[in-house]
Amino acid sequence: MMMMMKKVDDHEEAFEVLSDSEIIMKIKNAEAEDTAKEETEQVEYDDIVCTTLQEAMRTAETLSRSYCFSETSADVLNLVQQLYNTTETERLFPLNSNPTEMFAWLRPWGYILRYQCILSHMGIMGNKRADSLASSANSLSGLQEILQTYSDSAAGLDEFKQPNRISFKVGSVVYQLRGIDSESSNVHYSISGEQFTVDRSTGVVTLLRPLDREDTDLIEVIISITDEGIAGSEPNTVSLRREISVIDVNDNAPLFHDRPYSFVVPETTRIGAILYSNVTLSDADGGVNSDIMLTCVDHGDDVCQTFDVAPEKIQEGQFIGIISLLKPLDFEQYSSYTLVLKATDLASDPSKRLTAIANIAIEVKDIQDQAPIFLNSPYSVTTAEGSPPGTSIFTVKARDGDVGDPRKVVLSLEEDHLNYFSLVPVESPGQDSVVTTAHLVTSNNTLDREHPDILQSGGIYTFKIKATEMINNEVPGDETTSQVIIVITDIDDQVPTFNQQSFNINVSEDIGVDTPLPGLNMVVDDKDVGENSHYSLKLRDVENSDGVFTIHPQSSLGRTPVVIKVADVKKLDYDVTDINLRKVVFDVIASMKGEKGKEKEVANSRVTVHLLDANDNLPQFALSSYRFRVSEDVKPGKLISNLSATDKDSGNFGKLTYAIKGFGAEKFSTDPVHGGLYVAEKSKGRVEQREGDQRLTPDTGPSLSIWQAYLEGTGSRDFEVVDSFEGALRVSVWGDGVVAEGRSQELQNLPLSSYSSLFIATMKHTTPYPSPPYYYSRALRTRGRFKGYIMVGFCNVDTYCNTGFIGLDYESQISYSLTFEAHDGGGRVATVNLFVEVEDVNDNAPVFEESKYTRTVREGATSFEPQLFVRATDADGPDQGGGKIFYSIESTNIPGKFFVEPVSGEIIINAPVHVDDTPHGQYELVVHASDAGEPPLHTDVDLLIRVGVLGNQRPTFRRTPNIIDNSSSYSATIHENAQPGSNVVTVIATDPDGQDSLLQYFIANGAKDKFVIDRSSGQISVSPDANFDLETEGSTYKIVVLAVDAGTPIHETATTTVTVDIIDVNNKPPIFPGNPSTYTCYVSESAAVGTFVFFATADDPDTDAILEYSIIEPIRAVDRSGIFLKSTIPYNYKEIFKINSTSGEITVAQPLDHQSAAVIILTIQAKDLNAKENIKEQIAKVEISIYIQAYNDSNPIFTLPGWSISNTIVRIKIPEEQPVGTVLMTLTAKDPITSKFIKKFEQIESNTSVDEEKFVIIEVNSGNVILNKRLDFESLHQKSLRFQVLAISEDGSHNSELTVVMDVEDINDNSPEFSQKLYNVQILESSKFPEILMTIQATDHDSINNLTGYGTVNYLLSGENADFFIVNRITGIIQIAPNTTLDREKQSTLNFVVIAIDTPQGGVNQRKSIAMVRVEVLDVNDNAPQFSKPIYSAVVPENVIVDTQVTIVAAHDPDEVLSGQIIYEISDEGEANGLFQVNMTTGNVTTQRVLTGKGRAEPYQLIIRAYDKGEPPLFTDVILNVHIGDVFANDGVPIFIHPELEEIAQISENSSIGSPVFQVLASDPDDPNSPNGKIKYTFLNVENDANVFSIDSISGLITTSELLDREIKQSYSLLIIAQDQGDPPQQATRLLQVNVTDIDDNIPLFKRGLDVPKILFLSGYDVASSGDEANTTKETSYSPWEPCCLLTTIHKTAYTSQALIAIVSVCVQQTTLVSAITTISAPTPIISRTVDNKGVITVVKRLDRETTSEHLITVKCFKMSSKPPIHQKQYNKQEPSLRQVRVVVEDIDDNKPYFTKDNITIGVRLNVPVDTFLITLNSVDIDSNSEPISYTLVNTTFFSLAPSVIDTVPVPTNHNIVFQLDQHSGELRTAGNMLAFVDGYFELQVVAENSEDLDRQASTIVKRYFFQSFFSDHISLSPLVLQVVGEIYSKTDRVLTLDSIYFCLGNKHGHGTSRDECPSRDRK
Repeated sequence: MMMMMKKVDDHEEAFEVLSDSEIIMKIKNAEAEDTAKEETEQVEYDDIVCTTLQEAMRTAETLSRSYCFSETSADVLNLVQQLYNTTETERLFPLNSNPTEMFAWLRPWGYILRYQCILSHMGIMGNKRADSLASSANSLSGLQEILQTYSDSAAGLDEFKQPNRISFKVGSVVYQLRGIDSESSNVHYSISGEQFTVDRSTGVVTLLRPLDREDTDLIEVIISITDEGIAGSEPNTVSLRREISVIDVNDNAPLFHDRPYSFVVPETTRIGAILYSNVTLSDADGGVNSDIMLTCVDHGDDVCQTFDVAPEKIQEGQFIGIISLLKPLDFEQYSSYTLVLKATDLASDPSKRLTAIANIAIEVKDIQDQAPIFLNSPYSVTTAEGSPPGTSIFTVKARDGDVGDPRKVVLSLEEDHLNYFSLVPVESPGQDSVVTTAHLVTSNNTLDREHPDILQSGGIYTFKIKATEMINNEVPGDETTSQVIIVITDIDDQVPTFNQQSFNINVSEDIGVDTPLPGLNMVVDDKDVGENSHYSLKLRDVENSDGVFTIHPQSSLGRTPVVIKVADVKKLDYDVTDINLRKVVFDVIASMKGEKGKEKEVANSRVTVHLLDANDNLPQFALSSYRFRVSEDVKPGKLISNLSATDKDSGNFGKLTYAIKGFGAEKFSTDPVHGGLYVAEKSKGRVEQREGDQRLTPDTGPSLSIWQAYLEGTGSRDFEVVDSFEGALRVSVWGDGVVAEGRSQELQNLPLSSYSSLFIATMKHTTPYPSPPYYYSRALRTRGRFKGYIMVGFCNVDTYCNTGFIGLDYESQISYSLTFEAHDGGGRVATVNLFVEVEDVNDNAPVFEESKYTRTVREGATSFEPQLFVRATDADGPDQGGGKIFYSIESTNIPGKFFVEPVSGEIIINAPVHVDDTPHGQYELVVHASDAGEPPLHTDVDLLIRVGVLGNQRPTFRRTPNIIDNSSSYSATIHENAQPGSNVVTVIATDPDGQDSLLQYFIANGAKDKFVIDRSSGQISVSPDANFDLETEGSTYKIVVLAVDAGTPIHETATTTVTVDIIDVNNKPPIFPGNPSTYTCYVSESAAVGTFVFFATADDPDTDAILEYSIIEPIRAVDRSGIFLKSTIPYNYKEIFKINSTSGEITVAQPLDHQSAAVIILTIQAKDLNAKENIKEQIAKVEISIYIQAYNDSNPIFTLPGWSISNTIVRIKIPEEQPVGTVLMTLTAKDPITSKFIKKFEQIESNTSVDEEKFVIIEVNSGNVILNKRLDFESLHQKSLRFQVLAISEDGSHNSELTVVMDVEDINDNSPEFSQKLYNVQILESSKFPEILMTIQATDHDSINNLTGYGTVNYLLSGENADFFIVNRITGIIQIAPNTTLDREKQSTLNFVVIAIDTPQGGVNQRKSIAMVRVEVLDVNDNAPQFSKPIYSAVVPENVIVDTQVTIVAAHDPDEVLSGQIIYEISDEGEANGLFQVNMTTGNVTTQRVLTGKGRAEPYQLIIRAYDKGEPPLFTDVILNVHIGDVFANDGVPIFIHPELEEIAQISENSSIGSPVFQVLASDPDDPNSPNGKIKYTFLNVENDANVFSIDSISGLITTSELLDREIKQSYSLLIIAQDQGDPPQQATRLLQVNVTDIDDNIPLFKRGLDVPKILFLSGYDVASSGDEANTTKETSYSPWEPCCLLTTIHKTAYTSQALIAIVSVCVQQTTLVSAITTISAPTPIISRTVDNKGVITVVKRLDRETTSEHLITVKCFKMSSKPPIHQKQYNKQEPSLRQVRVVVEDIDDNKPYFTKDNITIGVRLNVPVDTFLITLNSVDIDSNSEPISYTLVNTTFFSLAPSVIDTVPVPTNHNIVFQLDQHSGELRTAGNMLAFVDGYFELQVVAENSEDLDRQASTIVKRYFFQSFFSDHISLSPLVLQVVGEIYSKTDRVLTLDSIYFCLGNKHGHGTSRDECPSRDRK
């Protein structure tokens, strides 16, 4: 029978768990009476301890060490990670990267694995099932399966988090007993005691009574199992005694004893003192559950920040609480505290911790240390001046600051210098006597706000109230003062006054509206303040002033300047007949509100205004504008119009003078006095308005003698003229004349007028000119902006220079927009616009582009390469030929050699040129260019053509393999569907005298936009827009390519032709011409077989088409009567004709018979045999009706060339566009019988589409073919016309047929056509080259023929603004021209003409057309706003109200839209910080703050910025100077410049008395020369800091007045006062911080007491290498006065070369520290200094706690400048430069375990019982914090000593069959029967370990010898056995024997003896 215990939870079907605190109930083998034969029932003992559950649940490494879980630690982690990463299982494992959580969640899996392991070993499951479960547990799916299997019955995973702390309730299932009977009978269970009960049948043990560890911690029970007797026999019972430990749970809260708690503490108690230690508390639980944490409960009353609570452990479960002070106490702040203590046990599960609360009442004892205090301060009140005596102001209350034992307080007044107030004590019987009360009342001295002292302080009166303690009511003690501020309010007792009683001023009559009266300095002043100083101002008419003026302000306060502005200027008119009206008089009235609110006049002042005359009328013109038309050849001085103006003013103001202004005004003139518009006598060339130098460089020689300038300046010294000749003159233009400077010169000064500042300066040189060549240069240098025009004249020295003047010129300017000005005598100007249009005359001869043309050609050349053109231009307008030029050769030295194309100007070589043709190898030609004007003008130019070789040789194109002749040409073929970019061919040229890589390739012509060329490589490719159309453009392109070298003096060019053939792709069907449905032809029946009848030819657009012709069904025939014949008739009409399959020629195949078939209709099919696409569709069909004419020899015969009876077709060519009615040809025929000409012709009607249009008619009698309608080549679909004619005999019986084919030829009858006549485009003014403006296209309906070029269009630009753009001649792309800048603000619209011309090679047939292009230049933000003035100034009084207008700034931006919208802002306020503001849209500048006190002599300068809204925005700044009028006498407050805010001064502590510290500087806005602006400096005494320094009242220099010591005080605060000397004075204050800098005047020392203990450091770890940092802790004890001696805690495990032990902070009197070290118990460490004077101690050797656990170090500090001494003296605690440091080395686990005994040998008899104790193996680990050691039996081997037995028998892996080893205690016991192991020994290998590291294991060998049992007294042993036994006994550590058996080693015979028989020395 076998029994085991099983522990379960509350559920009946829960799986087994075993706690690490439980002892597995072992069932031992019963002592058998006869061990050899008696059968015993024993309980199989399962000695499997799968894991220590607490460790197994927390870490995976413990699982890896368990017997039942074979996975390693890494395997376990991988398995868990797999499970976690599976989506389906994330809900089961909510793990994160925290390993602690991961292992905590792993714990249930440990249960499952362990459970299946136990089942397997206990035999509950079958082995297969157990193995299956075990293998399943090692996979992801298996774990899920196990979890699912057992999770339903488990109490939930969370139940297993602490299996060793399960708290059972009464009735809970605790254990299950299970046993078996070998006879398989039922067993019953029982248990003793009162705590548990067991189910008799199931063995389930439940809790009967509650458990309480505190009452009973050990329960002893006896469990029994009983079987059922067999055959009436007694049942067998087996009982076991067991002790069950009751494990503690945290069920007792901490308990406070001896409550309540309270104590009293004086308020002067020092910080850190222990205040109370009588708090006792306990916890009845055990272990960690009894540990207590004591904390303060914070209720927001600062108590926990004031007191510290800490528990101190007395014994387990017993603690006391210690209360200490954290910060100073203040009875006056808190007189008592309630400290709430919270005691919490430290149960391992924080959620199950229990707490207790206790209160401590703390009373603070008051100490007399506080001065009196005012209860209702501060005191600041307002009272009116003139208050009666005794008026109560406020009540004063004061008491002693010490409320515990208060003293009496006495009140008194201080600093009441004017004696305005007194204190009246108040006796209050009902009030606490500790409070002193008094009323502050007015005295008999009446309050007066106008008193100078009060007025100076702004109406504020200050003094102090003093409260004094009375010691024993007699002696004054502590005192306190409080400042009293009395604001004395004003009453209205003053009236306003004017600064003058009368004013007399002079005002011009043209003063503007709202203009202040100049010279009026009126001020009104009311000495009252606030509303009491309020008054109203108004005007009262005295004489002629009603409604003329307005007053500002109309009401005001205090002192105000009065401004009178003009409201109605009409009444201010000097030009009146009544002189009395020239004076205006009015009064200014100041009034105040009197009784009942009525205004009462209190003051007035009279103003008399005398009007002065002014020019207030503008000249007037009759019209607003004038327009005139003048021919350009008008004579100078010609009157154009008599213009004049009128002025209503009289005298000089009404006298007018006239002037003309504007662009081109120099072309016209006017009489200065009488006006009128004239053509100028002399015109001047134009000079742009600019700054800088304008240089004129004529290239003429000595005839140039006079230089004239027309200049208009803005003032003197505006410009000067400098002559560049050596020693020549220097002329400066001044004011009204020209002053000459220099030598050798003559000067004439010819001023035109004195009023317009216009000058003509004529300078005539007498200095000899240098020899040729002549270079003459003049410069006009300007000093400012000017308008001027410069003209250079050419004449003899003695002749007046008049040859260079130019009049009106249509070609220069076709119209003028001028301004005609009328000036009156007062400087007022009226203007009117003049528009003068110039009429064109033919006054410009053509001008060649070059003054002479030269070209060099090679010997034998027949053409120019590149082409040679001469070009001329004609500036005349459209009315004079429109610029047309015709060229001809005027003369040549070799006639006929050259030809010039009349229109294009191309020079063509008619015959090869030879150097021998002329004497010098040069052809000399004069080319004549004539315009088309009336009368025509012409110009000739010389053309020199040299024959020879130049210095730069022409490049040559290389030959290509496919070229057989000597021409340098290329050929290529491409398919018509070639893609853009496809390579065609590469042309290559070489330069015989240059680098080939510098050659540039260009396509000259022939590409037709289908091809492009790479300029560098010469590769020709298909252009991106190419679309080949063989039908319309042909299949061959001849591209002319140029190769241009980089040589000098000119670039040479080579030319080649590239022939590109387009290969057709056969993809189009054939088409019969005209696409007719049928053809008609005639044949005589006499025609012989083989006679030609008709060509049925089809056209196929594909060039490679192979057409096959055939006659197909249907074939039909008609007889003479018009009836269709049947195919069954004997006459086989279907075989009458045949067709040539290749040519389509239809011929007669059989004899014809008109009688049988008069008409035969054939169906002809044309099929393309070479079709590549759409093969089935590439056919065409047509019907041909063949009329068989009856044959007669008498038929007429046509006499036209090419006609015959067998060939009746005649072909002729005619040009298009001939006039209708033109005779195209004349038909002639003869009658063969009479030989007379036929006189009757008849046109045969045709059904073809071409003939139906009736282009021709036939005159019946004459045979003339006449054009009937317009013949347009371009509109014809078929370019050939066909018609048929019959020639009829005179009797009409005979006729013959003629077919005429007329081929129409194209002529150039179409000009290029633009899609529109006017193009409107837009472009940004910021656009630059090569930006594209537009692409313009013109179409030409003429055919595109490479030979004629009628349909090829090129483009040119012309017009006034054409220079801004360029056009691609071929593509029509118009771009911005290079170096061109557009400016919308100068010209917003650009107009030019695009000319499209055909026939690029020119000629008389060339046609052209034009289109206008209007370009709107769009604005970009390229102009910054410009202010109307360069600088603004304004004046504003200082007493104006906020938002008063100061001035208006205005800017203009010529840009449009947002770019022209302007925003204003103040970009720099300067010193006027916040005083002014500007309206962002209007520019209106107004006041933003009150200006009172801001008045000063210098203006405030503001920078106003105007910026636009463009992108990016542009801006301009302007200066605004604002003068603030100083209304009040001293209102400027001083302003500190130095010190600035928070500025700090520095001074060394060793400075002598009088040393300068800081220079104070302040400024005052008032006049610095007046007392109001003079500043004096003083200190305000603050805490006596000011006594250490002194300040010079005038200079502001601060100096020292005492010696300084930084160690005593290192910082001073000085409050500086800057006060002016005005009345009342103004002052400002500024705080200056003065820091005292340190010098080295103290030796370093440790601030410590004599008995301060050593600083304790817990150093790093004992494995710290040399130099490593070690752990440190704070010093445990400090003196209260050494707060800077702080020790830094450093926790670091380091393995570097140096380790940090500690950082020692030293409080010293200087900033340098070096530490030296001596040590008592260790080698000298290294110490270094940190920047903050800390000593860093580092290790010099490796630490080993097992060798030395503690080191004592002495640290000495000394000055850094001194040499460190070698300190070997004894530590002297009285020396402050020394301090000791005790270093305690903490342990780490760096030693592995070792066995106390190694290689143990024991002997055991064979019949030793199972579970017999053999030996305890002991191993130790010298590390103090090492983990517990576990033991493992890793190998068991049996060695036999008997010869008959195998020597070595390995034991199976499960060593527990023979031995069992307790892994915790190391106890080794027997586990099985030993009878099988006779005469031999076991060798057991045991491992001790406490780490996962395999290198950290210890191993030992245990030998166990076995011997048979001896029951007789004598034993006979063989000698061999005796020898072995002897060896065994000599090595055996322990022998287990029976009491009656001994071995005597001394018996050499080996007999067994009794104890008595064996000597004691040999007995074992």
